[in-house]
Amino acid sequence: MAGIGEIARDAGLSPVTCPHCGRRIRTGVRIFEGFFRAILERVRAGDEVKVNGFGMFYRTVNLGRVLSSGMTRRVGSRVHDAGGRKFKATARIRFKQARSAKDFINRKGVRP
Repeated sequence: MAGIGEIARDAGLSPVTCPHCGRRIRTGVRIFEGFFRAILERVRAGDEVKVNGFGMFYRTVNLGRVLSSGMTRRVGSRVHDAGGRKFKATARIRFKQARSAKDFINRKGVRP
């Protein structure tokens, strides 16, 4: 699995030679981390983020609830009553790929 460093290197963003001191710096990693952090902050605030040609990020929320049925669950050889079990509200980040990205991935002759 490729990490951010490898992706930045493939994109030609990292490492880059600094024009002032001549040192090689990893700016691409910072760019990608900042980019995705900004997307997560927007999604956390409830916005939908669309990246043209790539896809859309959005948030879904599962509301908290209490299991009110008399269901039971088995733990080892014992049976426990699961009635009244509480589940917290949870938020998830979802991604829906763009049609053009899907077409790019599924092009014939590209796969091994």
